Amino acid sequence: MRLLLLILSLVSSLSYAEDNTIFVSNGKTIANSVLDTRSRAWGVDEEVKYDFGTIDYGYMNEGHQPGIKRDGIYAQYLFSGKFSDRIETSFAIGPYYNSITEVGSNGQFVDAYNLALMPSVGLTYNISEEFKLRWTWNHTMFTANNKDTDVLLFSLGYKPKR
Repeated sequence: MRLLLLILSLVSSLSYAEDNTIFVSNGKTIANSVLDTRSRAWGVDEEVKYDFGTIDYGYMNEGHQPGIKRDGIYAQYLFSGKFSDRIETSFAIGPYYNSITEVGSNGQFVDAYNLALMPSVGLTYNISEEFKLRWTWNHTMFTANNKDTDVLLFSLGYKPKR
């Protein structure tokens, strides 16, 4: 976790970044399986605007449920459109490097690492120049053991003044 926060802070301090918004998220994970289990999810991410577009870097914890105890880091290219000065929609896609903790055959916990794909759809409401509310649907695809999930997150964002 400390490493992720360090990486996020270094990325945002790069001189070619125009502006950034830091988000803290809380929500729910829904496992796409026969059991359709659910658990609490949370994360932290940072949207950084560059000359070539917006990149969203983050950490997401998908919670703890039978068969899925997964968390990881991601980077997504973000496409967005504005309905008004306050309302934005977005679509993002990128890699999600994650760790799944499972119980091994000997009863010990075993971590399996996986590179997955994560498309996301979001709706953002700009409360002010500094604060934002965001709803995001993340879908993890091509995960280890085919345990794809839908992660629904509500986020509070802060954009520091420059």
